[in-house]
Amino acid sequence: ANYIHFAGGYNLILTTQVSKDLDDRWNVGVLIPFAYKRYNDYMGLPVDIANVGLGDINLLGTYRLGPIRATSLTASLGLPTGTHDARYKLDLLTQEKQLGPGRVSGTLTLDHTLDETWGLIVLGGLASWRGGENALGNYRAPFASDYGYAGYFFGPFVPSLGLAFSGFLGPDRDRGVDQDVPLLLASLNASLEWSNDWLAVLLGFSLPIGLYAKESQRVGGLKPVQSSTGIQPWTAALGVSVSPF
Repeated sequence: ANYIHFAGGYNLILTTQVSKDLDDRWNVGVLIPFAYKRYNDYMGLPVDIANVGLGDINLLGTYRLGPIRATSLTASLGLPTGTHDARYKLDLLTQEKQLGPGRVSGTLTLDHTLDETWGLIVLGGLASWRGGENALGNYRAPFASDYGYAGYFFGPFVPSLGLAFSGFLGPDRDRGVDQDVPLLLASLNASLEWSNDWLAVLLGFSLPIGLYAKESQRVGGLKPVQSSTGIQPWTAALGVSVSPF
């Protein structure tokens, strides 16, 4: 369960993932998200709206490498099951308010786990194709991310800290118009996990800081790109993992 907070509303994303080991190297699964996206004072009017429903279902496949299977390569295929053309009355919602891009998407993730006596370190990266441009002229740019996390064993608890850097290959576009979104992100992450042999519960928090790139018009051409930093919508998360068999 991810709660994403921003000025003028919030998103609540509930995600169910079911997976199974085929052997000690291969794992397959499916990820099913359900979204509640709320926006207050829509278009400056005294009207609150919400877009609710199934998001894009993802099919997952993981291959573990190395003598102790400490490195994993995961491929994710996103199916366009989330609505991409929802409207309020006759007004088409902007693409960040939609439940999906309306296109097939995909992500490739590689990470490595270092198992230390005091805890764990996870290092990795991913590259994601977010669907490109759909029939409405909405475009979601590809991005890549590098991340690192360290967790300390404290009995059944594991507090952890992490840092992730993400970059986009250009701004997203809504019906052909560039959106005011960051092209570079640095995300500060913290979490606390409790677990036993078959159950794990995790509380997490993420605070992204964005670097914007903008161009502004001037007589005779374009001004140089202007940049400014800003805190992005923060996320609080609750995760539960169960392995009963």
